[in-house]
Amino acid sequence: MIEELFLVLLPEGSVLEFAQSMQQKISEYYDIYLEDSYPEIHMTIDKINKDADEKKAIEVIESTLKNCEPVLIEIEEMDCFINYRNNFLVLNVVPTESLVQLAGRVHRELDKRDFSVIDDYEENWQFHITLISNYFAKNPLEEKVFQDLCRFHTGINFPHSSRAHHLELWRFSMDPQKKCITDFSIGQ
Repeated sequence: MIEELFLVLLPEGSVLEFAQSMQQKISEYYDIYLEDSYPEIHMTIDKINKDADEKKAIEVIESTLKNCEPVLIEIEEMDCFINYRNNFLVLNVVPTESLVQLAGRVHRELDKRDFSVIDDYEENWQFHITLISNYFAKNPLEEKVFQDLCRFHTGINFPHSSRAHHLELWRFSMDPQKKCITDFSIGQ
């Protein structure tokens, strides 16, 4: 089981609506998730070590987010990748100035305290919104089906943009009572 904590940015507006629509259509077609039980659309900004002091990590995040403006999220196209022995169909997110600034600032502060588990963040972190993965799936996609899905969707352009005003710190869970540890507002 994954025990890291996830700092996630919650899309709004047309980005959220488009991502939810695509997730639902693909999931229903391939019967991936339980009916009306889809993973919440989000963009992971950082991952926090399971052994980190949760209260101190929250304090660091809160102080880092003070005076931050809302984040512009722009999606451009679908892509696929394999990570942690799992398949992901994602929406690539454009590294907008506001996104890069906020994410970089938060990561640097978490990393200074050895809270972040992401190495080489600036060079290797790819901003994305996961639409489909085998995590939480009642019927995980077989490799061949996933490859066919990727061939069909990869590179198709879906330009949408909207602002995000909220982040949350999550545990790896589908249970809303267990998942969200706390939330943060920006630009308000």
